[in-house]
Amino acid sequence: MTKEEVIAFLTEQRDLRLFGYEQGKDDLSDFEKWQLAQADMYLKVIEWIESVKE
Repeated sequence: MTKEEVIAFLTEQRDLRLFGYEQGKDDLSDFEKWQLAQADMYLKVIEWIESVKE
């Protein structure tokens, strides 16, 4: 996979974790908290990949 393909895949996975998430909702379930943590992890990996020089 190319760098662009990896970033596209990870972005898609991140977006799927955020599907149905209501921003500003105070009473998140454990599953929703886990989904948000996963989305944050994908974002950090994407940012790291983008920062790596080829």
